[in-house]
Formats: sequence, C-alpha cells, structure tokens
Amino acid sequence: MVKSKKEKRRKKSASPTRQQLIKNQNNIRKRKNVKKRRNMKELEDEEELDLITKKMLAEYSDDNDDSSSAVSSSSSSSSGYEDIDDEDDIVKLRKLERKRQRIEEQEEDFWFLFIFFAIFLIGAIMIFYYVFNGGVSDGGGGGGGGGRRRGYNQQHQHHNQQVKDSVYHLSVTMKELYNGIPNKKVSIERQVICASCNNCRDCKNHRMQKETQRDFFSGRLYHTCYCEYHVSLPVNVKKGMKHLDLIRLDGEGNRHPNAYNGDVVFELRSGNSYGSFERFDQIHLKTKITISLKEALLGFRREIKHIDSHIVVVQREGKLTEHNDIIVIKNEGMPIKDEAQGMMYGSSTHGDLHVTVLVRFPSKISKKILKEFDTLF
Repeated sequence: MVKSKKEKRRKKSASPTRQQLIKNQNNIRKRKNVKKRRNMKELEDEEELDLITKKMLAEYSDDNDDSSSAVSSSSSSSSGYEDIDDEDDIVKLRKLERKRQRIEEQEEDFWFLFIFFAIFLIGAIMIFYYVFNGGVSDGGGGGGGGGRRRGYNQQHQHHNQQVKDSVYHLSVTMKELYNGIPNKKVSIERQVICASCNNCRDCKNHRMQKETQRDFFSGRLYHTCYCEYHVSLPVNVKKGMKHLDLIRLDGEGNRHPNAYNGDVVFELRSGNSYGSFERFDQIHLKTKITISLKEALLGFRREIKHIDSHIVVVQREGKLTEHNDIIVIKNEGMPIKDEAQGMMYGSSTHGDLHVTVLVRFPSKISKKILKEFDTLF
C-alpha cells in the first residue's frame, strides 16, 4: 500500500492537477479577449498553447480514471477548494471535451461534403463531355460560304439533331423580282463529315481531309474525315418577292453522319428601284411623266414602257391637269406572290402604278398669246 501511494504521489507530481489546467485554460481565454496585442506571432503561440492544454486535459482524464478520488482529495487539500468546486471543475472539463468533439465532428462533416461535391462535379463534367462533346458541323455565313466547327469523338453523336443552316446572300434586281426566276443556278460550298474514312459516298469524288484528336479522359485517338466541295443548286425566285425574303432548300446544306442534313437558306438582297420605277408598300410602283402647259390645259396621252417591256397608256382628256397630280393605274404594280398578301392589300394579282404628272411651263410667252389668254380668262 505504501508503494502504491508513493507511485500515485509521484504520478501526481509529474502531471499537473486539473485545477491548474483549468486555470491555465481560463488565463489563455482572458488573454485572447484583449483588444490590443503586440503582434500576430503572440496570438499564434497562444492558440498553439490552447491546443496543447486541451490535449493534456484529454490524456489526464484517460490516464487517471482509476485514481480520480485520490487526486481530487489531494488537490482539494493542497489548493484549498471544497468538494463543490472540484465538481464544477469536472463539469468544465466535460464541457471542454464535448466542445472538442463537436469541432472534430464539424471537420469530418466538412471533408465529407467536400469529397462528395468533388465526386459529383467530376461526374457531371464526364457526362457533359460524352453527351455534348464535338458538336455538329456548322453552316457558313453569308456571301460565299462559311466556317466549320468540328469536335473529336463525333462518332458518338446522337441522331436527334440537325446540322445548322447555311445562310447565303443572293443579290437580285427589281426586274428579276418583278418577272421571277424559276431556276436560278447558285453555287455554294458544302461541307461533309464522313461516318467512316474508308467509305464516304459524299466525298467519293472529292479531296478528303483527315483530322486526328485524342480524348482527354480515355486517351483514345479519334479520326475524323471530311471534305469540302462546291455544288450548284436551283433557286426559285417567285414573282413579287422583296428585299430580305428567305428561300429555304431543305437538306441541301452540310452533312454529318449522326445528324439530319442541314438546310440552305438564301436571303434576297435587292434595291427598290429599276429605271424610272420605284417600289413602295411592297406591292405598288410609282413613276413620273412630264407634260407641257398645253397638254395640262387640253389633255394628253403618254405611253410608258413597263419593267417587263409591256406598254402602259396614261391619258387624260377634257380635264385640267395640275402640277404634281397623281394618276393611279390599277393592276400595274408589282406582282403579288401569294393569296395572303393579296387579301391583305385587296388585290389578287398586282399592285397599282402611281404616275406623278409634272407640268413644264414655257420659259417665254409672246404678247399676242398673253392678249388671247387675257380675253379667255
């Protein structure tokens, strides 16, 4: 028994008492609440000392479970605390231990969420890569063709989309819009991506190019063969079409093995005038004629050569014509391309021709004529 007591005293003297540890912990907390500190290094040293104290508290509680009564009695007699104070210290120690466990659990939860989010993000990137990678070949811009957008691993594209339209600008005159062009030949550039480099029907008689790219995730090599060539397409320009109207040719555009063929879209570019004729309100035309003063007083008759070369007669008899008078001739305007447009403007085939009459006055009048005018008026 004497030996065990000596060992306990030696153990107690080697390790600090719980009151001393609690006091050390409280002193550290008080120092942390001070607003003014000398430098950040002191703060880091105090935090490190706080962690060491917590660790010693945990080790002390584990190593002295069998001799807690003896240590508590000796510590109370040496320090002068009563039994109630010793119980408060034990409660404080337990609170510190629970706080340390909560911090550890929060750290574990943080790392669990971080790993879960990282796995989810990597999976989403891989799904996006394998589903949407590569894209479908784009059609060109206006004018004379367009750019191409190809991606590797295009063999895995799904056949549920269509290649982008190839849009071109088609320049026409107002005479061509008036008469119409049943089969206007237009040359475009077609871009074809092959399903197989060994057997490609569209590129059979054309120069084929090969592109090799490596998959970022699997490291596999993918070969894409494609060709570009010019093709002549018939374009039907209907009578009465106007500037910026669109003509679509289905399936005549760029080709991709795992998508529907793209369309070719022609956007008409035209002016609003041809010769002395000018277009307005989409279906009407206007022009000007000049008559003399005599014709303005007695009447006149004019023949106008229309856009398609047929003759239009403009006349007025037994009626005075003033300067800038407008004579409207029905069904001599622009052709109406469809029934809906005709119903909108109240005409079935053509718009109207508006003729503005300009009266040319003589530069000189003799005195005899002036006297005759004076007697008449």
